[in-house]
Amino acid sequence: MNREDVVRMAREADIHVSENNSFADDMYISTLYRFANVVAAAENEACAKEAENMDKAVLAMLSLTSQPVAIAARIRSRRRKE
Repeated sequence: MNREDVVRMAREADIHVSENNSFADDMYISTLYRFANVVAAAENEACAKEAENMDKAVLAMLSLTSQPVAIAARIRSRRRKE
């Protein structure tokens, strides 16, 4: 997720975002960016936990017993590195 994504999503949520490039506007967008990353990380973790908790009996029938751990690792690896 980059700055443009955050600005676009903020506008989709009816959050006013100025394009003046002033220090205050840059700080506001930086704060939105950090908040968006915190929300995304929480959602990724929730998805990863769901993958880990898949019904193992169903997965065994499908010969996919190692898939929940692999799926969870893949979701977690999507987190933005800071």
